[in-house]
Amino acid sequence: MDTMLRRRAMIAAGGGTPPTPPVDEPVFYDRLIFDGTACIDTDIVPDANASYRVILGNETSKVSQRVFMVRAGTSDLTGIIYNSSTTTTNRAIACYYGGSSALLAKQLAFSTSAFSFFLTPKRMGWGATAYTFTKGSSSPTQGLVIGSNPAHGGQMYTGRIGTFRIYGSDAQDVTTDSGFASYTPAYTLRPCTYNGEAGLWCVELSKFYGNSAESGTLSVANNS
Repeated sequence: MDTMLRRRAMIAAGGGTPPTPPVDEPVFYDRLIFDGTACIDTDIVPDANASYRVILGNETSKVSQRVFMVRAGTSDLTGIIYNSSTTTTNRAIACYYGGSSALLAKQLAFSTSAFSFFLTPKRMGWGATAYTFTKGSSSPTQGLVIGSNPAHGGQMYTGRIGTFRIYGSDAQDVTTDSGFASYTPAYTLRPCTYNGEAGLWCVELSKFYGNSAESGTLSVANNS
């Protein structure tokens, strides 16, 4: 019996080579929820004049906390925190951009449960509200960290995020959240589960990023 006939006989008897299992695909959700211990380290190094846009809110702890950061240079940062001026009533949102020279803090009440935040090399804000600053001179040298800072120090984020978008330098003059509609993100990170694990899926890289902390839990949910 030649090879082909033997293979057919094995398949007919229930043996032979099993079918190749399907490739796992991410299951997308509206939001990713951080418990104040989990965080996500990515290998995405944004453009020197990148812009960032993400829905934030529903924090379970009304305290100062790290939201997202990328290291620029050896110690300077780009990203945002809720700084020590945060109270149980108001978030004090402070941004860094290429160094501490861009640091400022603006208040947004926790009674605003969710908001669409944006950070450009020239402004930070939410919705149609924007505040200008002068950025530092350092450029990103390491991957973006979401839910903490690069050292995983201090209080990590205790809220939820929607799709996290990173734009190139072409969007740096945007002044409102709606203004980003004219630009295509360089990276789109969508809340999802992948192989049963919650995290973010980068659409452009077809890559999953899950919890990078030694403890903590990420979870997902859809808007009701």
